[in-house]
Amino acid sequence: RISLVTSGVSRSNKRYSWFEYDSEGRGISSYHPSNIYSSGRSGFSDKFTFNYHLKSTTVTNPLGHKSVYKYYTERKNNLYEVSYEGTPYCAASVMTESRIYPNPRRDGDYDLKKTDRNGNVTKDVLRNDVLMSRTFAEGTDNEQTISMTWHANYNLITELKRGNVTEKYDYDEQLNNKLREVNFDNKSYKTTNEYLYHPNNLVKKVTTTHPTGAVTINEYNSQGLLVKTLNANGNITSYGDYNNLGLAHTITLPDLTKAKYTYDSRGKIKTKKNISITGKSLTTTYSYNAFDKIKTAIRSDGIALTYEYDNRGLLTSEKSQRLIGPADDIAFLEKRHSYDLMGNLTSTSYGEPQWMLIHYPCQAEPSSTKSFSTLAIFPIPTDPRPRPICEYGYKYIAKYEINYKYDSMGNLVKVIDNNYNVLAYMTYDGNGNRLTEIDAKGARNKFQYDAFDRVIKHTNPYNKVTEYEYDISKVSKIIDARRNTTKYENNPIMGTEDLNSPDTKLTSFTYDELGNKLTKNDARGIITSYSYNRLGQMVSQVNSVNLTWDYGL
Repeated sequence: RISLVTSGVSRSNKRYSWFEYDSEGRGISSYHPSNIYSSGRSGFSDKFTFNYHLKSTTVTNPLGHKSVYKYYTERKNNLYEVSYEGTPYCAASVMTESRIYPNPRRDGDYDLKKTDRNGNVTKDVLRNDVLMSRTFAEGTDNEQTISMTWHANYNLITELKRGNVTEKYDYDEQLNNKLREVNFDNKSYKTTNEYLYHPNNLVKKVTTTHPTGAVTINEYNSQGLLVKTLNANGNITSYGDYNNLGLAHTITLPDLTKAKYTYDSRGKIKTKKNISITGKSLTTTYSYNAFDKIKTAIRSDGIALTYEYDNRGLLTSEKSQRLIGPADDIAFLEKRHSYDLMGNLTSTSYGEPQWMLIHYPCQAEPSSTKSFSTLAIFPIPTDPRPRPICEYGYKYIAKYEINYKYDSMGNLVKVIDNNYNVLAYMTYDGNGNRLTEIDAKGARNKFQYDAFDRVIKHTNPYNKVTEYEYDISKVSKIIDARRNTTKYENNPIMGTEDLNSPDTKLTSFTYDELGNKLTKNDARGIITSYSYNRLGQMVSQVNSVNLTWDYGL
């Protein structure tokens, strides 16, 4: 029997993960200690166990919940069902997955059925291990089927059908997509791609013509690296000064601002310098820990950010400090985080570590103290008075803390502050959809969902109900608490084109080639126009009142 096998060693030369095996060489457990710098196996942060049966295998996660994998044969090479243990907060919370083979059986031909914790069934039909159709909410009023047609020679889809929407695809000799045609409500929307290639057959240029006739262009060098993009509004972004790792040192944005990067030998960003068109710049310098997580980010304007992580790579501390100004006035804030065994956030505290100068002779009681903020990675401020005789050090003072509680399925069920006040309480159905939400004042919101986990009914704290209906992908109707109905006409390419409400009557929308809203025309004949800068950020909204936005570096 192999009792223990080390899977890796941390950068501090301490074992941080273990695997155990049975006499047949099968893994029976895997785990990590709570502290990667410890020397033993006590205090596991996560542990999975595996139990083997004649035709099944049971996997137990760190919270003690089980998943059972069932097979047709003892060799366990034909999985036909996976069952997942549900939450005790919902009696119907069971999810299963099963394979159903035709008779006579043919390898690769089967139906795959998945039943979620609300009893909704998704059915996949596979032939030769290729997905031919997928039916959602089988056997319900919400049932929808997507069917696929595949290329005769390649693993490429040529047609997708879902409800009244059909998508067709075509490809060039290099198997790159050259056509996407969407047919909806007797309308056709075509997107075409034209390719040019380098002598080494890598793409040199892609010209895309959108359904509106607008054109976008992407250009690449002979190594396949992107060097320029031209979007449908004529805005250019360029990339240059690539290193041997394929990373760009300079990116020039459409508004002519630049971002300059330097990298370490692993391709991690060392510095990022943002440069405005007037020459103003802001540089951020990064350092990393042994696991390539950002350790510090120090900006040239005097802001320093410091991060700490546990052995799972989860963020446990965020510190921010302004390095400019007198030592006693330096702003210093810290957030600390803790997690459960499944990686769910269980608490966040807001406070500041303080350097405590304690003035007293040895073996005597303190005579005075002084506190001021500083940061461990920077020099401790100099105090003009004599150094303390005995003790001094850092102390973390939490000013506010929020705690989070979860059920066995990882759903957030309660939010509590550091005074044990309940800020929010939630319940869920088997699929993890939030059924109720109660705030600190006892106000209750209730929700109902369809087979696609979409909200179909919301009951507010005053017992008023709002109902929702959907088309293939978006909300098509809302019946509000006053029983007024708002209808939406949705375009599958752009978005909502018409909105008809008893309050506002008919409102129509238009969009540019990038999907940005251009105009809104309401029932009063008032037209609102929107414009955007070269980065796609909204810069103006014009109607009876004009609004403008400016953006910094």
